[in-house]
Amino acid sequence: PKNILLLTPFAPPNLGGAETHLEDLYEYLRHHDYRVTLLTYQPLSHNLEGLPLEKKENLTIYRYRWFGHNLFAKFESYPPIFNFLYITPYLFFRSFIYMLRHHKEVDILHTFGLNGAFIVRILKILFRKKSVMSMEALYNFDPATPLGKISRWVLKGLDAILVGSEESAEDVLKLKLPRDKVIEYTHWINLDRFKPLNKKEIKRELKWEESFTALYVGRLIKIKGIEVFIDVAKKLPNIQFKVIGDSGPEMGKALEADKALSNFKFLGKIDNPKIAPYFAAAD
Repeated sequence: PKNILLLTPFAPPNLGGAETHLEDLYEYLRHHDYRVTLLTYQPLSHNLEGLPLEKKENLTIYRYRWFGHNLFAKFESYPPIFNFLYITPYLFFRSFIYMLRHHKEVDILHTFGLNGAFIVRILKILFRKKSVMSMEALYNFDPATPLGKISRWVLKGLDAILVGSEESAEDVLKLKLPRDKVIEYTHWINLDRFKPLNKKEIKRELKWEESFTALYVGRLIKIKGIEVFIDVAKKLPNIQFKVIGDSGPEMGKALEADKALSNFKFLGKIDNPKIAPYFAAAD
């Protein structure tokens, strides 16, 4: 069996699309006889905490405690160097110590996101391991900027870059990387958890109105469109608007809309295992 070392600043019980994808990935791998080790932080963006050391069959997760609750979300309004300096050096240090002790047991380094890719790039040089990155965001790379040049150096040194859309592939290829390194994959969904249910019954259980309902799930940041969601709610009073999320600099606007609009409801944080009925109830 292959031994895979996963590196990422964000992992369950932290909430988010990348975290859900990561969990689905390591659960699939461990049930197909891959041995997986995950190095990550305790949640940086939510009032959640996981086990510092979690062990299952073929899976070991190390969650490192780090300072600055929700500081990552606040830094998202600043240049990327702020969050890079906040989350990358310490995770690199812990990953380097792990590799010093266990490098003979590791076959593949796999990371999520650009900060983790920087760590993996250095570890690849030091320990000569195969390396893979899952691209979980659009970065709008500009090859002429310092960030673009650093990103090109980081990504060019990896063995494969997995992207979830054509748009993401085009974004990465702006850096003039070899096309065969950029691999498009299809996102999956856990059909045991997310499946159609009786909409009327679920709406009654959730105590939702019978009217048409629009649902927003995600971090409360500008790029995710929460401002647009609120503006549309103001213009369409006959439609119900529900928001699930509990971090981000735009949370204040969601809370204000909850108070000001009768057709807008801020539901706060709902853990991924419990979120499926809300999708089933939404129109």
